[in-house]
Amino acid sequence: MNSVRWCAMTTAESAEDTKCPTCGDTFDSTRGMKCHHSAIHGKSIAGKLTTCDYCGDKTRQPEHKIAGSDNTFCNQECYSGYQSENITGESHPRWSQVESECPICGEVFSRPESKMSGSSTRLCSEECRAEWFSRSGVTSGENNHRWSGGRHSVVCEICGEEYTVQSSVYEDRENRLCSPECVGEWISSNWTGEDHPNYKRVALKCHTCGSKTELTPSVAEKIDRTFCSNECFLEWASNSRSGSSNPNWKGGYGRYYGPNWRRQRTRAIRRDQARCRDCGMAESEHIKEHEKGLHVHHITPARCFNDPQKRNALSNLITLCEQCHLGKWEPVAPLRPDTQTVDS
Repeated sequence: MNSVRWCAMTTAESAEDTKCPTCGDTFDSTRGMKCHHSAIHGKSIAGKLTTCDYCGDKTRQPEHKIAGSDNTFCNQECYSGYQSENITGESHPRWSQVESECPICGEVFSRPESKMSGSSTRLCSEECRAEWFSRSGVTSGENNHRWSGGRHSVVCEICGEEYTVQSSVYEDRENRLCSPECVGEWISSNWTGEDHPNYKRVALKCHTCGSKTELTPSVAEKIDRTFCSNECFLEWASNSRSGSSNPNWKGGYGRYYGPNWRRQRTRAIRRDQARCRDCGMAESEHIKEHEKGLHVHHITPARCFNDPQKRNALSNLITLCEQCHLGKWEPVAPLRPDTQTVDS
């Protein structure tokens, strides 16, 4: 720290500010004293000591929180209690009530200005409102100029319960249903399959099994192939969407067995006369059936070795066809090749 700035800080701080209130030790700065008190005595004395304006408890508050504030509180509960007792009604800074006299009963009442501004006649209650309507000649029911027939009594087609509906509903709807439950029951009984007003189906053939299946036109337009079930889709996908045929294919990957793997693999196949050591299938037959060469299997799993020389030793390699390798490699694993012909 700059020496001039340090001198200014130390001269500005009094001895009282740098003296620990608990143990009495004196420090070079107020900040050092506060850090000492928090670490040694286990209680922070940061901030300014203030008195709560609601409960009277003393508490420390950060100076930036109390700057410019007329009141200080120790917690949210004290703040809410102070607000509810002191800033309500006319004491609230946003108070905007307007007083008015009811023209019916003469009582003086108050309402928010927003509710009074749009009304030419200000009434204090519903009773006075009804009295005003009757005195002003405003009629109700059939005598009102907007009367359109009132409500009609009808019987529900599902449960038989009697209920009332407005004239507009009575004229527009052919079916009489009293509740959402009755509407749902009516729809499930009358709007199913071909009876549904929006029913449209397109008959298509399953891409896998050839059976007939029906789809909506909107779905049929978006797909190239149709499947009658999830099983048929999975069967097609397993045959047509694997390996390089998958649209997400990025080249695949191969296990790395070490720098000598290719050479040792070739020597193992040559040693085993290019035949499966279990069933005797020749490599030419294997290529014709599986479109790839014979497999070379690690008798002791490759993951058990860190040394490529031991992992790919000819004594640990055996030639197998795909069925013997992937289908029953455990019974074959105890087989040990003849290592006399070719050295490892």
